[in-house]
Amino acid sequence: RLARDALSEPIRVSVGQAGDASEDVTQVVEILPSAALKWAWLAQRLPHFTKQGTVLIFVSTKAAAEELARSLTQHTPNKVDAIHGDRTQAERQDILR
Repeated sequence: RLARDALSEPIRVSVGQAGDASEDVTQVVEILPSAALKWAWLAQRLPHFTKQGTVLIFVSTKAAAEELARSLTQHTPNKVDAIHGDRTQAERQDILR
């Protein structure tokens, strides 16, 4: 919507098929009805996931990202940080390195 409002003839560039996952990415979907069950599920599986490589966890708000980062920092020896809109692009890129 922002592009439509600000640009006279915006174009959309897409690499690959929209909605298709990269072959290098494994997607796991689990539907859990409560926060307690979500945390238990994550805590149980996180060691396995981190052995496979970098793990990105998506949440719906900046506050949830910060809260999850704090909780994970207390429960894992791995580097944990939150990426959200209050971070500069440089900070986000540093976190992902």
